[in-house]
Amino acid sequence: MLTMLNMPERLQDFVNSQRDPQLYKWWAQYLEGQGLIQEALQMYREAQDYGSCVRMFCAVGDILAATKIALSSSDPQACFTIARYFE
Repeated sequence: MLTMLNMPERLQDFVNSQRDPQLYKWWAQYLEGQGLIQEALQMYREAQDYGSCVRMFCAVGDILAATKIALSSSDPQACFTIARYFE
């Protein structure tokens, strides 16, 4: 509703105030859909969704960052994504 009213900053304030990883992930997906890659990455980090971080870094060609996240987090989705990239 707030995005339809052209008030995305209020929605972002709400998301940030809730401190809910699921809400962070939802907001990151919205930002990614809007093409706001850096902002989406930050929200994926807040949500601790390392698989999505690795996917996005691979998409923009930053394989070193993607590999570092996969190795440091040991997240199964992140590791699978980077392995699929190297395959």
